[in-house]
Amino acid sequence: MFTLYTLSRMRRRPAPPQILQFEGFQYGLNTNLDATQLDIHECSVLKNWELRKNGKVVNRPPIKKYSDTAITGSVITNETVEIGTTIYTLLQGSDYNLYYLDGLTPTLIGSVDNAAQILPYNGVAIIFDGGFIKYLDDVSAIKICYDDGEAYQFNYLSASQDSSLPLGDGTNVRVAQKFTSETWTSGYTIPPTTVSAYLSITGAPTGDVTINVRLVSDDSVIATDTLADIADLTTVATLFSITLSTVTTEMLPGTDYYCSLEYSGGSSTDYVNVHTVDQTGLSYYYTTLWVADTTKDCVMSLKPGIPPKSSFGVVKDSSVWAGGDPDNPGWIWKSNLTHLDWSSSGGGGQIGVIDGNRNTYPVGGMGLLYGDLLVYGTKAFPYISKLSGTDITNFVLSLTYQQTYSTSKTLVNVVNDLWAGSGDGVNPISGVKEYGDLRTSWASEPIQDKIDDYWDPNTAFAGYNDGQYWLIMPTYPRVLVAHTKLPVSGPSGTRYPWSEYEFYNYDLTDQGKYKWRKSANGTNEYYVELLAGGDPSISRQPDFITRDGVQKAFGTLGSLGDQEAGYGDNDSLGYSTVYFADAAANSGEG
Repeated sequence: MFTLYTLSRMRRRPAPPQILQFEGFQYGLNTNLDATQLDIHECSVLKNWELRKNGKVVNRPPIKKYSDTAITGSVITNETVEIGTTIYTLLQGSDYNLYYLDGLTPTLIGSVDNAAQILPYNGVAIIFDGGFIKYLDDVSAIKICYDDGEAYQFNYLSASQDSSLPLGDGTNVRVAQKFTSETWTSGYTIPPTTVSAYLSITGAPTGDVTINVRLVSDDSVIATDTLADIADLTTVATLFSITLSTVTTEMLPGTDYYCSLEYSGGSSTDYVNVHTVDQTGLSYYYTTLWVADTTKDCVMSLKPGIPPKSSFGVVKDSSVWAGGDPDNPGWIWKSNLTHLDWSSSGGGGQIGVIDGNRNTYPVGGMGLLYGDLLVYGTKAFPYISKLSGTDITNFVLSLTYQQTYSTSKTLVNVVNDLWAGSGDGVNPISGVKEYGDLRTSWASEPIQDKIDDYWDPNTAFAGYNDGQYWLIMPTYPRVLVAHTKLPVSGPSGTRYPWSEYEFYNYDLTDQGKYKWRKSANGTNEYYVELLAGGDPSISRQPDFITRDGVQKAFGTLGSLGDQEAGYGDNDSLGYSTVYFADAAANSGEG
């Protein structure tokens, strides 16, 4: 028997209501999916909330006031370091000027070559700016790190001793090696440190041999000391060395100097021999004026040399490890227990990544994880390399993983893990994580759309604060915050919840402080002033302006498009302020 129903009589039994029980936002922010696709433990907007255990949220920490005076440009570096025995907060502006905070007042120290990493080390602040490595041992001036290991301004100590020039023979009162100082960054100076020379005697002279470093242009002495007591000399060539005790003026780059041995107490039968090598050279002697002997070089040397170039560094085993050398991109450099020695035998030097070539595997960043030094590659050459060996003679940076890269400014140690940012995303390595897992797990997957849209390897940087990895992309108006100590296990593996922090200088919707007035120029353009009228003291164009959480583009005053912002004075106000175009606003004051 069949029972027939017409469509008009059919009824669908209503589904029981779905009861959702809120259990917190353990998975955090997810902007990579449409809101309708989110898990119950995710949210599409999580702004200015800090996550706690079980997905509970609390207000983000407040902003700390560092300064009551604006610097030129935006702050791009903020580091607290100990210099000597004093703790300083150092700031760098987007114009590359470096400041220290004197109370709440930024005080200019000087300018460096580029956006810099600042690294505390042994009571100094090391500065990596892509040029020669620099440092602060006080806050009066930025100095260049020199290399006082096995590096020289000139060095002929290993040359054959073919002949000699007489010194103090009644004629020659000086014998010198002329040299041109190496080329380093203009505006910086390097002190001459150690002079060495091979000397012997003829007859029985007495007295001392003095060493003077002289500026060729005016013969002035910039450094001096006693090289040798002639009583210690014999008829056999002997090496004498001295660390200069008196340096009145440091050396300039690319400048001509004499490294001058001086003695006038002998005679034609009793004098000092300055040993030389026969070759086309730059030896000089002085009677009443300088005379060149272009067939010889003095068997002498003068330290120090120039330091490596570097964009970033870490401290490991009491040494500075530096990378990002634009001239040697596939090398990292190790100092020898001081920032002023990069080449001492068995202590300082360079290590090539993977194949040892200085160009093949450019270094993108370095980080420490449980004492291990991990070196990351670049987007064009992605890899992770791990240091092995016991000293500079056998250190090796061998390939560990081949598909990951990072930038130095987004590579951050978060106590137990190493978090690495790149244009592909953010990926942590933990002390127990297998490198093969890197292929399948990206911590940044929930906010990958933001990285895709706003990543710039030259400006993105990251920091660590109280269990949180902060990723800053300057063209994105908020800070992406990964809560590294709140991992959550889910169907796709371990997740780290994200939220966002928004920091701003001015809330221009504060009706108790500001008001908006219609501009006399442009279409639907308004400018902000104080509630009582006058200058709102917005000292420079903001980095960005948001309305209802959406970043607005800047345009040209007088021709702003709807919902565009501007900055300046288009109404003869006598001060600059923020303008905004809003076609929906009422005419007159806003």
